[in-house]
Amino acid sequence: MKKCRYSETKRINFEKKFIIILKGKIYIQDWKAYKPYNGHSASDLFYLKVANEVNDELIFYFGSIFESDIDPHLFSCFITSYFEDVISKTRIFDTFRKKHQEMYGKKMPFFDCNDAYLDDEINPEDIAFLTWYFINTSSKDRVIHPNIELLLKIANDIIDVFDRHYEYAPENTVLQSCYTLEIKDDFIDQFFEIRKLMEKLFLESYLFIPDIGQRYSEKLEEIKDVEQLEYISQLLYAVTTEFILNQKTRLLHLRSNELVAEYLGKEHPLYTSISSISVMLQGNFVVEEIDNNYLFLNHLASDKKISLVKKSYNNPTITKNQAINIGLIRFNNEWIHVGISYNINVSESMIAEERNDFYKSILFNSVFKDEDLIHENLCLQQKAFYRITDEKDYIFLKESEINQFLEDLKIASSHPERAKKFISEIDKNEENVFTLFFNPKSGIEVLENIQGAFLEENNQFLTKKNSKTDFPYLFLSDNASIEIVQYCLKQFKNKIPFFNLNDRDIYLSNLDFSLRFFKPNNYLSEPSLKFIK
Repeated sequence: MKKCRYSETKRINFEKKFIIILKGKIYIQDWKAYKPYNGHSASDLFYLKVANEVNDELIFYFGSIFESDIDPHLFSCFITSYFEDVISKTRIFDTFRKKHQEMYGKKMPFFDCNDAYLDDEINPEDIAFLTWYFINTSSKDRVIHPNIELLLKIANDIIDVFDRHYEYAPENTVLQSCYTLEIKDDFIDQFFEIRKLMEKLFLESYLFIPDIGQRYSEKLEEIKDVEQLEYISQLLYAVTTEFILNQKTRLLHLRSNELVAEYLGKEHPLYTSISSISVMLQGNFVVEEIDNNYLFLNHLASDKKISLVKKSYNNPTITKNQAINIGLIRFNNEWIHVGISYNINVSESMIAEERNDFYKSILFNSVFKDEDLIHENLCLQQKAFYRITDEKDYIFLKESEINQFLEDLKIASSHPERAKKFISEIDKNEENVFTLFFNPKSGIEVLENIQGAFLEENNQFLTKKNSKTDFPYLFLSDNASIEIVQYCLKQFKNKIPFFNLNDRDIYLSNLDFSLRFFKPNNYLSEPSLKFIK
């Protein structure tokens, strides 16, 4: 990951700006940006005062950890919201901590929690971790590594501020009321009550605003550029629904339903129903039949037939043989409509195009996985790949050779010698080199200019520079799968310079957490051909 560089003039100007911001006052609208309610709570002004005192402490850490990509006011509001969370017993951070304990057998990543650590109190380890988390989710151009000593020093200075106010800190009752779930008799009504809590926790709670909230805001900015203004409200609803139902957090790689289920706890009567909510699927269907309770739909691309609960689809004019594009999810073993829907025109050529589209044809794979078929296809692909590469899991190619390689995969089973002949003809001198890696979970993965991560002696593309830079890119980038990282660790772990530097070896003892954090969109590999630039 590349760190921002500034000219001396820009640096001086930023120092002035940073100090002005630090010395500037945090206002109520800044504080409210981290709250899931529109009005005011009686405790808001109290915590606003605390946030301003935290902000005053940050001036001592300018240049050591806080740079131009971090707004100190936002960080002060964020970390004070943790204080408010503990006092108000709203359990946002506690939900993360308990899930981390369940998954990894310890309360926190990176930090050792000794006997002085108390779950229902403010802890320096919590603040240190949240500082690391906030900077790495807020910054676009750099990664800070878990420098335990520095992070705990910052945390202890902040906790001194909290300690001064701890005895008199009020509970935020308005905040408490935001994170409740009303039980409904009707399961459609119940889903939309659950959806409200998903939105509050996922998009509006302080812990996930720097992560999911920031990604959501960036997506909304893109919508503003849409020329057809009449579609803005539809697009807004579609984006919001997709984020709530499909996006995943950097913390533990959770979808919103999983987060809500963990927040409510395994003893809650709806825990299983909530935790098993499917991702939202959006596709083209034809209505084949209609009765009092269901619309019977046929998915054009896969020919899969499903029954959609009629009550969830508020369109009394829908008719048999109507073609629609619709969003839907699986809840309580039923398909219900979510997101947007609109009529479409269907022709024979359009149906043929749908069925020839690989990604549209596997729409239901995330819900109904045919593990045997997936395994069979991956084995066939691996067999062909190994025949060409002489049993190697990866190969380096020029861009112009990739298509020929993929063509040769098709004939590898019947003509292995012909298929691998071109390998001996590869030109090693072209500037851009592509690595084709056989991912056992997804098939062939293609990445550009990362050959320095493969630290073997006969790697003709290995240089002193890329041997230091390419593995960190694989590890820290969301563009590469976890499988290629794990492969390099297994094969070259003792040779990788990245983990010999200060603060880096701690990732190895927190490897799964770190991979989930740095790869929110690529932690789980799905069967497909990946091409990444």
